[in-house]
Formats: sequence, C-alpha cells, structure tokens
Amino acid sequence: MKKIQLTLLEEDHEYIEFLSDYLRSSEWRNRVELNVFTNERVFQEYLMQEPVIQLVLLSENANKEWKIDRLKSDSSLMLIVLNDTQHQQNEGSVFKFQPADRLMSKIITTYAEVSETSLSSGNVKTKLLSFYSAMGGVGKTSLAVNLSRQLALVGENVFYLNLELMNSTSLFFNSPEDQHTSQLFYYAKAKPELLPVKLEELVKRDPYNQVDYFDLAVNAEEMKDFTAENLRTVIQALAGSGTYDYILVDLDSSMEERVREALMLSDLILWVLSNDVRSFHKTSHLLEFSERLFGKDSNLKEKIFFILNGYMGSVPSSFERFDVPVHVQLPAMKEWEQMESGRALTTTTIFPDHVLKLIMQEDLKDGVPLG
Repeated sequence: MKKIQLTLLEEDHEYIEFLSDYLRSSEWRNRVELNVFTNERVFQEYLMQEPVIQLVLLSENANKEWKIDRLKSDSSLMLIVLNDTQHQQNEGSVFKFQPADRLMSKIITTYAEVSETSLSSGNVKTKLLSFYSAMGGVGKTSLAVNLSRQLALVGENVFYLNLELMNSTSLFFNSPEDQHTSQLFYYAKAKPELLPVKLEELVKRDPYNQVDYFDLAVNAEEMKDFTAENLRTVIQALAGSGTYDYILVDLDSSMEERVREALMLSDLILWVLSNDVRSFHKTSHLLEFSERLFGKDSNLKEKIFFILNGYMGSVPSSFERFDVPVHVQLPAMKEWEQMESGRALTTTTIFPDHVLKLIMQEDLKDGVPLG
C-alpha cells in the first residue's frame, strides 16, 4: 500500500518534533510519509525536482509569508493551514494545538473525503470470535465482556463489538471521550471507503479494561438494517487497522443477516448454553437446519465451541438426546446476579486458564480475510 505523502511547512522545531514523534510511534507510520521543511528557500529547491506532493500542512506564517502560489493553484494536492487559535478554524484549516491523534484523524479524514483514498492495510491476522446463543438470558453478553477483559489482561489487543438489536456496550465499557454516535452506521452504509480513516475518531478505549469499542447510540432501526456487507466493511476496517489481535462480536439470539454473516466470518463461535431444556432444544434444531441457513459448504459446526454457563454440578441425562457436545462448563457467578453496575463483570475472571489457552490456540485459522 502506497503511503500518503505529507509535507509539513513549519518553523517551530518543538512542534515538528511533537508531530514527528507521534507519527513514528503510532499506526500512522505505515500510512503516512512525512517530509518537513523549515526554510522557504530549501522548499523551493525541493519543488524544482517536481516531487510527488499530495497533502501539505503549513503554519499560519508559512501560509502568509512563503511564496507558494503554485501550490495553492494546484488542484491535485490539498493544503491545510495549522491555525494557532481554535476559534479560527474554517474549511481548509485545523486547530494546531490539539492531541496528535485527533489532529491526524481530522487531517487524513479530510484528505480521504476529497481524494477518496482508503487507508486500510491488508496484512493483518486478527482473530474473530463471536458469542452466540439460541435463546436469550443465558449470560452470553456477560461472558463476551468478561473474555474481552481477560484477553486484554494477558496482553492481547482486543476490540469488543456489540451487534445486539439493543446495544448494551455502555453498561460495561466507558471512557472520558464517550459521546453516543450513529456515525459508524453512516460510514459503513454510505461511505464504506472512508471508514478506515474514521476509525480513530469512532473507536473509544476503556482505560480500566484496556478494551476498545464503539460508543454507539442505541438505535434498533439502524442495527436491524445493518447488512452482511455493512458488517464486512466494519470487520475489515478493524482488522485492517493493524491494531487488534482479537475482535469479539456479541450477537443477538437471532438469525438475522448481520448475525449469520458474523458467524460465517468467525474463526471461533463461542455458543453459550444454559442448564435449561429450552437452550439445548433450540440449539439442536438450529444445528439441524444450519445447512439450509448457511449452505452445504459451510464449516459452521467445526468452528463451534459450546459453553455451558451457570453449571450447577450436573446436566440432566435426558439432554443427551439433543446431541449437543458441551466443551466447557462455567460455574454460576453469584456476584453477577442483580448487578447494580456492569463493572462487576470485569472485576472477576470466569474463564479458567486452560480454557483461555484453548480459545487462544494458534490453529484458529488465519484470521479475518481482508479484501
């Protein structure tokens, strides 16, 4: 993937160091090539070589004093002025003294919207784990949230993606920057080519749990209209960011389009059961009809890891008729009953080490396919 050629015209050496250090240490290092000029004469000599310039950031002084009329009249490149004061922002300018991640996100998003450039990379192996159950109330979301935290605790980079009709992410993950938004739906549906460069604005990070997530506004109508193609766009953008080892998808107990697509894309399906005949009954019938739902060539059953949640010491022998193999049994968590805060789900760990290692095993295929 070709890097964007970013040229910075700036005389403030401290600011140059600030921006350069950020670009070298962030994910932008694989997406942006920075060229810096502090002297107008040197820059003019550089222009005589007819270099490839796509995006120019220039200080207020350079914009006023440097002779760059040639650049301003060139429609093939974009100029963005770095304003010293926040109230001066307008089209073609950004506030100079803001956090580097926000600054670069705004700059590159603006550039991408004009040039229709996509910044996703295609060499990342991100594992996609989906939590599913055939009926509600079995603790699926509780386990998805808890596993996200446990994976983060052992050093994995984790993204939690809630695709339930009524999104409940805000109960479990929070950050000081939370601001409920539906922009994810807009970009996934209307501007999918721009989603990769919008991620840095849309993704939030819970500082306690060290888990990333979308601070989505609860919008059942938007989620219901979320198609398989929309989901692929989001998953590929996340995987293509080069940031995540795992994406954990929390699904509805339905077979709507987005749910079926997530199951098909998954490297591993963590299918949650309860010690209830209805849970085993519905699971059995869904497995029976999986070929009709997913096609003859799907390997859905091979990817399923059955978790019996709330295990009380035994399973009725009559459940054997459903032919649902239980791979692991997790105990009932009394502290998760009648919770006053979602934080209770992440202050304890429920997955034993050997189960965690099994989930993290290397033979979970090759990760999310990109492209």
